[in-house]
Amino acid sequence: MGTYCELASDAYLLQQVGDAKSITIIGCPYCANQSIAYSKGVSVIGESSFYGLRGKVYVIAEEANRIKELLESKGKSANVKIFGVPHWGLCWQNAKDRSAVAKACENSDAAIALSCYTGCEGIRSALPESFKVIPGMATLGTIFAYLSVEKGKVVLDKAKTKVVRFKEIKQTL
Repeated sequence: MGTYCELASDAYLLQQVGDAKSITIIGCPYCANQSIAYSKGVSVIGESSFYGLRGKVYVIAEEANRIKELLESKGKSANVKIFGVPHWGLCWQNAKDRSAVAKACENSDAAIALSCYTGCEGIRSALPESFKVIPGMATLGTIFAYLSVEKGKVVLDKAKTKVVRFKEIKQTL
C-alpha cells in the first residue's frame, strides 16, 4: 500500500518556479512512479535485478525529464535526480538520504518534488528552510499496487490495482 498522487499541471509548476533559474527535479520511485503509471495506463514501470536490490524506474524518470525539457524551453536550467534503492523513498529518509537530497540541490534555486506530500516534506527536511520546494504532485488517496516481475521488468496490473481516494474513504467513515 502506498500514497496515490497525481501530477500538478505544467502551468502550476511554471508559476511556482517563478524566477528561479536552476531547478532540481526530484522523483520518488515508489508511490509516485506507481501513481503516474496507473493514471496514464502504463504497465511496465521499471526494471528489477539482483533480487530487487537494483532497479530502474521508467515512468517517474520520463515525467521528470519531460518537466526538465519544459523548464529548459523557458530558459531555466534543470537537472533530474531519482532516488531509489538503497534509499527507501523520499518519505523514509535517514541522515545519509537527507545529505544526498541536499547534495542534489546544492546548485539549484528551487526543487520540484515528484512525490506524495510526505515525500515533499522529506525533501524540505533535508534543505534550509528558505529553500523553495514545489510539490509536483497532489496527494489524493491510497494505492494498492498489484505488481509483478516478468523477465526483469516490473509490471503494474491496473485491473488488479486499487486506488481509494480520500473522498471515498471519508464517505465510508
